[in-house]
Amino acid sequence: MKSFSEYFRKRKLYFQEASQSIAEDNLRTLFWSSWALVLLLLCFLFLTPFIIESWEASAYHICFLPAALFLLAVMTAAYRKKISNSRAVFFLCLLFDTLIYCFVVLIDTAGAADAPASFIPVIYIALPAIFTLPFYITYGLLGFFELIYIFAVLACKPQETGQYDIFNSLVGLGCSFAIYYLILSLRIHDYEMQLKYKDMSMRDSLSSTFNKQASVSAARQYLDSCGSSVTCAFLVLDLDDFKNVNDTKGHFAGDMVLKATGKALLELFRHTDVVGRFGGDEFLVLVKGTASQDLMDKKCRAIQASLQKASQEEIGMKVSCSMGVVLAQRQDVDYDALFQEADLALYEAKRAGKSQYCIRRYAR
Repeated sequence: MKSFSEYFRKRKLYFQEASQSIAEDNLRTLFWSSWALVLLLLCFLFLTPFIIESWEASAYHICFLPAALFLLAVMTAAYRKKISNSRAVFFLCLLFDTLIYCFVVLIDTAGAADAPASFIPVIYIALPAIFTLPFYITYGLLGFFELIYIFAVLACKPQETGQYDIFNSLVGLGCSFAIYYLILSLRIHDYEMQLKYKDMSMRDSLSSTFNKQASVSAARQYLDSCGSSVTCAFLVLDLDDFKNVNDTKGHFAGDMVLKATGKALLELFRHTDVVGRFGGDEFLVLVKGTASQDLMDKKCRAIQASLQKASQEEIGMKVSCSMGVVLAQRQDVDYDALFQEADLALYEAKRAGKSQYCIRRYAR
């Protein structure tokens, strides 16, 4: 039961967070599936008379070809334009599935009243697996056409044949549930692995914070997203006498201090804030949505206390830091200017002595 609840949680997050990636994959699949549909249909119409004696294509078989060509034209145009709107791609998937279900139901009922159904079970298994769509959409549509198919079988076919066709359709429907679950689980797993490796590439190996490129990129992205009304606190941190730690205690001790600093910052700030290692012993923090001087005053003191305690425990030596903080309240903020002001605040803190911090307002 727990594994299923975890699966549903992951599935919900997957459709929320990977909507753009899903749309791109679905669009690409639509393009190639449309080509495959046309080629398979042409092969079927050409080869079936040689395989089944006295077989003749019904009107539904014939009409399916121009419908498939129509789908190919629409999907090719959408693919070449590289439509990125997830809602538009979603409706294209629905169009593709709906047309195929319509014609396959007609072919296997009215188009083959005296013969057993050939395509319904296969289509029930294949279509839900082709596109990445929410469960209620995939099986809401499939369930709707299954009801239509059952009524069509009862209306068009003798009971001896119809009962087997309905049974086979239900077997295909049951198999499709298992295949949908398996394929979607694999897609979710692949997405999680991509996120994991992406996160690893953005992390500093020592401190576990963002590396320089990732932290600067995330900070710029936040400032750009706020436009001319940025509210944030930007902190630059520099370890005091870090060279002395390496010289007297060794580089391993220095690495332990960097790890302790990263751990303290990650614990003291929210996961939505940007925490990164900017240089050798320099760190930066962008606190989103607040410019409270009281809050940053408490955070700076907490960082000092946590760092000194951790360094004493790890290397038997208290290590302090200097910090410069800039507060921006509903302002138009440039990242480079913000960093320069925080850097000036840092040097002002250093001039006041070790284990100091300076908080100023963004004034540009």
